[in-house]
Amino acid sequence: MESFRSSVISEPYFLEFTLRTYGKGRPDQRLNGRLYGGINLNGPVSLVEVTDGSDLRDPARYLIQNGAIPLVWRAGVGQVESKILRGEALSRPLFDTDVTPFDLQLPYLYWTDFIYEGLTRFRGRPTDVFILYPPADERDLYPEISGVRLYLDSQFDSMVQAEILDLDSEVTKSIALLEIRKVDGTWIAKTIDVRMPDGTKTRFRVAAARMNCSWDPNLFEPENLQDPLPVVPETDLVRVD
Repeated sequence: MESFRSSVISEPYFLEFTLRTYGKGRPDQRLNGRLYGGINLNGPVSLVEVTDGSDLRDPARYLIQNGAIPLVWRAGVGQVESKILRGEALSRPLFDTDVTPFDLQLPYLYWTDFIYEGLTRFRGRPTDVFILYPPADERDLYPEISGVRLYLDSQFDSMVQAEILDLDSEVTKSIALLEIRKVDGTWIAKTIDVRMPDGTKTRFRVAAARMNCSWDPNLFEPENLQDPLPVVPETDLVRVD
């Protein structure tokens, strides 16, 4: 587990991505997004912007602090102040997808209360399986979650699947890594599926990436969440779709 936690991307980076919904009887929705990633004194930090590509909805922006003290702020264009998200707000879907701020934040990667279920083969590869539990002083942040089952590739120290467990320890959502891609010497997640028990899902897919970026640290301050975002020239991007 410690090896996995130390394997996070340690350099600033940028992603262009899409979110697309699937499911019988469900509208086919495609959202566009940008992700600015970095590291601060508290751990990995990212700024995510998601838009449905129309003029009907403002883009939603999220500032996500990972690490031992996880926090999420949200701001829409036109808001005066960013808002810190807690409790039920962390499980509220982005637009009409299956993705929530909790799924973007992945706070359970740093929960210290866990058990090791053992080594298994998952998709033909040796995989370590853990169940992680919310800290006692944070249970009010995740009132509908009893824990998360985490599958870690034993060779590459990467998360291949996470299963969110409800209060009855039943799987209410799974987050599965489908594809990876090396960009400028760094392996990144290319395709991730967020799957629901009824068969619906939302697919996160990276379209372009840039590693070794040089962000101003102020980019990751909550009070600046409404400011214009840095523009990454097309010539600096590596297309991965």
